[in-house]
Amino acid sequence: MGGPVCCFFIILFPLSTLLVGLYNRVYLVSQRGCSIGQGVVKVKVVDPNGRFLTQGTAFVRLLAQAGMGLVPFLPILDLLWPLWDERRQTLHDKAVNCYVINDPRA
Repeated sequence: MGGPVCCFFIILFPLSTLLVGLYNRVYLVSQRGCSIGQGVVKVKVVDPNGRFLTQGTAFVRLLAQAGMGLVPFLPILDLLWPLWDERRQTLHDKAVNCYVINDPRA
């Protein structure tokens, strides 16, 4: 019924979502220190020396967060972890030793 056009959109949507996600969560975080949403709330992701993450580190951080999403309730624990952590890090931040800080330009 849908033919090749249907298959095209079945492939196009997940692929475009993946590419936009990589751009937002890896490229932008490594280039300007924040994703689009993090920029709106005026926070930056930095390494222990205060520098932006490399693309590789930002990618591993994304993989750690996505991997936790595969285990029931672990994403909720990851989200709540900074409430009792002395360094206020999520688990996916701890995985790559990075910090989310307030943007000094705010």
